[in-house]
Amino acid sequence: MHKLDTSYTMYFNLNNRRTGSLFEGLFKAKMIETQEVLIHVIRYILINAVVKGIVSSPIEWRWSSYPEYFDPEVKPICTIQEIIDYFGSLARFKAFIEDTDASQGLAREIEQGKDEDALFL
Repeated sequence: MHKLDTSYTMYFNLNNRRTGSLFEGLFKAKMIETQEVLIHVIRYILINAVVKGIVSSPIEWRWSSYPEYFDPEVKPICTIQEIIDYFGSLARFKAFIEDTDASQGLAREIEQGKDEDALFL
């Protein structure tokens, strides 16, 4: 398996004029120390596809947990009740996530090259 992984990485790097591991530098971990940071990280995760222009609404991104909150047909894999309880209602949670001004502000900061880690500190 290692030989296969190495061979594929070499092939991919050669064809894409890059070097190093395929997953080099993509993963970051930060300790979430406050509730305020937690809710903003949740918003960031749920609207990231919108901010990046992949979809126009967080409900459209099938790889997100967002549909679990609003579509009874979707079987939840996340523990969503704790988040709903924090906001007091599903409507308040939705309003927070879909706050267009906050989403656009986040998009501007990312476009300006602000370190995404710094957005939550």
